[in-house]
Amino acid sequence: MSTNDAIDAASLTEHAPSPSHVHKDKNPRGQNSTWLRGVLRRIRAGFRRREHNRRIGRLYGMIIDRLDTGLELRRPDFERVVDDVRGSEPEGGLLIGLTVHESPECVIDQVANIARFAPEAGVVVHLARAFRRRLGIRYQDLAEDLARANPLTIVNPTSFDTVYASGSLLQAQVSNWLVGRAHGRFGRFVTMSSNELLVREGIEEHLSRADVAVSFNPIDVPGATGGMWRSRQRRASILGDPIFAHVMGRTPGRPIVQGIHEGFCMRAEFWDEFASVFDLEFPHREIQYPTEEIYLQNLVAPFLPQLRVVPPICARRLRGATEAMIREISSGESPHHFSVKRVARSLDDPIRRFVRDLPV
Repeated sequence: MSTNDAIDAASLTEHAPSPSHVHKDKNPRGQNSTWLRGVLRRIRAGFRRREHNRRIGRLYGMIIDRLDTGLELRRPDFERVVDDVRGSEPEGGLLIGLTVHESPECVIDQVANIARFAPEAGVVVHLARAFRRRLGIRYQDLAEDLARANPLTIVNPTSFDTVYASGSLLQAQVSNWLVGRAHGRFGRFVTMSSNELLVREGIEEHLSRADVAVSFNPIDVPGATGGMWRSRQRRASILGDPIFAHVMGRTPGRPIVQGIHEGFCMRAEFWDEFASVFDLEFPHREIQYPTEEIYLQNLVAPFLPQLRVVPPICARRLRGATEAMIREISSGESPHHFSVKRVARSLDDPIRRFVRDLPV
């Protein structure tokens, strides 16, 4: 089985500055916007040669426009959230966020799968804009079918274009959190992908014992093996992303880390703080790397020694989940895992049928 191993709290302390050294914006809204606007304009002036650099230059320009209209950029204050949540338990249950883009019958199968293995969890389903457009008048039928398959399902009324390595998947999941938050009281939010299925019960209880479920590896240090860093285009996009540099987690002196998105979970307080900064209307497609594997992981990394941490609940095998892998997880031999990826988006897929036949 190929999974991403979590970095434990002890190893993190080697890299992590104390919370007091983590940048925290103590200035009132707008106080630093003139300085930051000037810095961004000077940086933007250097992006002129290649098409990729012109896109990053446009991104800086859009941030400058935000500042010109009085919208301050600030970093999510996770230091305050850690102080608030330490030693406490959140109110409310588990919310699962799904982002889907094809195969209505497999979307129904997936929410039915959640109803079987996590019957108390709420579910918010984001339909990609192109998928929703293709559905046309069948959209309402799908919404009703989802509610029948899992009565705790909410269909996100907003649809974004979800394209890998564009920042849009994180955009959709933040929207899912805000929609779910408006419909009920949830204490934790876990993200799932459209080719992922639960294979055993207990996810709600398991995640109730953690503040975050996260796994990551440093990608910008000697000997790092992260695939994203080996891609020159994505490396340039990460280093040239002004949102990451100024807002979403990049800390001088700390390695940049990359983590898995599937099965990533945080307490509601962290999602609320992140959503208060994350702009759903921002044109994230100017970015050319999967921010869902970077932003939150780097924001939370300095604080893991102070939090209750478990690995993400998803076991991933990029060539596809196997029956042996599923048997191991469903039997409890892999105690931190509750779901598998990748499962083909076809009702007739043998692995999907195997999961449907698992006992509960």
